[in-house]
Amino acid sequence: MARKASNPLDAIAFDEIFTAALASHDELVPKTQAVNDAIRRVNAHSITAKKAETRAADVKAAEAVLNRYKLTRIRHTAAVANLCADHARLIAEKTSSTIGERRFGHN
Repeated sequence: MARKASNPLDAIAFDEIFTAALASHDELVPKTQAVNDAIRRVNAHSITAKKAETRAADVKAAEAVLNRYKLTRIRHTAAVANLCADHARLIAEKTSSTIGERRFGHN
């Protein structure tokens, strides 16, 4: 460093250890870049897939909640109340009819 500081415009020759290390580094750079590119692609794919999965799950959950609310609202309308009353009446009639058949031995 002192030599370079005293003659800043003069080139400094590298020794064999530095030259070998630099060559080894230069050889590994493309391999490292290829590995990093592959990792980026896998990460991008994984992130996209997870976002799509999460987005789909959120939509499905929201639709299920909305449908439950709609069904709850419909259940309390006059038309459905009348249907429920008719259903209950028919079940009561069937039950009393079945009990009568059993009591009098009719099958």
